[in-house]
Amino acid sequence: MNSNRSFRGFTEETIRFLHDVREQNSKEWFERNRPVYERELLEPMRDLVADLSDTMLFIDPELETRPAVGKTISRIHRDTRFSRVLVLAARSPCSIMTNYFQTKAEIDEALP
Repeated sequence: MNSNRSFRGFTEETIRFLHDVREQNSKEWFERNRPVYERELLEPMRDLVADLSDTMLFIDPELETRPAVGKTISRIHRDTRFSRVLVLAARSPCSIMTNYFQTKAEIDEALP
């Protein structure tokens, strides 16, 4: 098991960013605030995934545990150009992340 833990939790700035992205929810706003996203949300999330990886692999050796966007960390951008399910007014370019571990086969299956 990994005894050298790096995840220190999320900060008040993380919560503020998540609140603001929900309120602003535009690509322009996000691009202006990308450094905050990377520093306050993405890096701690990578640390969390890395810290959990040994435990997750012990539970199931087939789980994908690389701390990478599109693997164990959901993309924050949502491509709504081709979405027929969402009403036009409800389409938003950013999504609040839902994170989970998937097997390597499930990730490969989802790729085009």
